[in-house]
Amino acid sequence: MLESDPYFQEIEALLKKVERGEKPIVLERSILENPYFNLLLYLAYSYVGKTYEQIKEFLKKEEVPEVEKLLEANLIDLDERSKRYKLTKKGVILCNAYIIHGIIKNEAK
Repeated sequence: MLESDPYFQEIEALLKKVERGEKPIVLERSILENPYFNLLLYLAYSYVGKTYEQIKEFLKKEEVPEVEKLLEANLIDLDERSKRYKLTKKGVILCNAYIIHGIIKNEAK
């Protein structure tokens, strides 16, 4: 069971809206403030995935609990052979809504 975490709850709610086809999805604050979404976008721009060490360096953290939660939510996957994390289909759908389709909009000032 995933712990209560406002940033993670924001990701879950956002995914549900994207899957339901809501357009546009307007957010009260910048989605880029969300560490989970930042991690998803980081992986979205990688063709070969990223190692745990690369993720730690990107987020400037010693430990990255976000990885475990995103794995449990099936938004990212670990390639056991290469030890690299990549987006799953669900993760790609969420990132594409922001990157390609521009469905997710920020109202943050």
